[in-house]
Amino acid sequence: MPDIHSWYFIANREDWCTSLPTDVCVDGSYYSSHLLSNFFCHAVGSNGSCGDPDAVWEVNCRARLNTPQTRPPSERNSTMQGMMRLSALTTALCGVLVLGGCNIQTDEAPPAPGTELESGEAAQELTLCGTTCPAGHHVTSQTCNPAACGGSCSSAYSYNQVTCAPNTETFSHCGSGCPSGWLVTDVGCSSACADFCNGIYLNQTTCTQGCDPRAGTYGRKTLYTSAESEYVYRSGWCGIGTVYPAMCHEGTYYYSQSLETRGCLRAGSNGTCQDPDAVWRVTCRSSVQCVYDCDGTCVQTHCS
Repeated sequence: MPDIHSWYFIANREDWCTSLPTDVCVDGSYYSSHLLSNFFCHAVGSNGSCGDPDAVWEVNCRARLNTPQTRPPSERNSTMQGMMRLSALTTALCGVLVLGGCNIQTDEAPPAPGTELESGEAAQELTLCGTTCPAGHHVTSQTCNPAACGGSCSSAYSYNQVTCAPNTETFSHCGSGCPSGWLVTDVGCSSACADFCNGIYLNQTTCTQGCDPRAGTYGRKTLYTSAESEYVYRSGWCGIGTVYPAMCHEGTYYYSQSLETRGCLRAGSNGTCQDPDAVWRVTCRSSVQCVYDCDGTCVQTHCS
């Protein structure tokens, strides 16, 4: 029969339950597997959010149990090693988190309705104080709740509590942009998000998992570069693509340039800025090579 056990973890959610030792005997019960059941934010991290890397979460793992007697004698010899691994894990967690009474707990009752996760079931929503969600989650609504989260609601647009849901293949969230691996497929305005909807302002984004169709292909992006040069060389200022061919220079591949700004820094030997040795500050607007990533961002390449 499955049973529910509570653990404390720092916010490395990818390892919740799956990192726990399996095939071990503890207090007369043989644990063969663990499955995430539900999770709650126990303590915010150093930046005041449950999404901080050092935030502490209470995680309930659904364990598959067998009695030791059902295990072959040859396998029972390994249970002591498993118990040692389990003890070491618990000790390490308690030492890092400095939590009093940090022991494995067996709950007599199952989790509250609406929070339990069966195999293959999607994770449930979380309501947290703050303005951000843990990694892998998105904000579905924003509210102001002084009673639960402190502070005050200074305006109709302020909020200090968010509802978070796990990222799925397609989801809508309060705010703009999408996480890495998702593309913006729609924008709109929702009354669930704190900002006012007036038919013009957009406060919600719909994200769909997938890569930009340009991913892996080359493109061009604008780069501004500045340098000091003597006036005698002015004919070559920002000359790539006109005076000079496209080229690789100091790790960047330049397609073309145009003069953006210029200004005299120091007069030359005859006291004027038109002297051959006068020094000018020149800024060039350059078109350089980049390659598109999965998110549709063109990332500058490195050449040699």
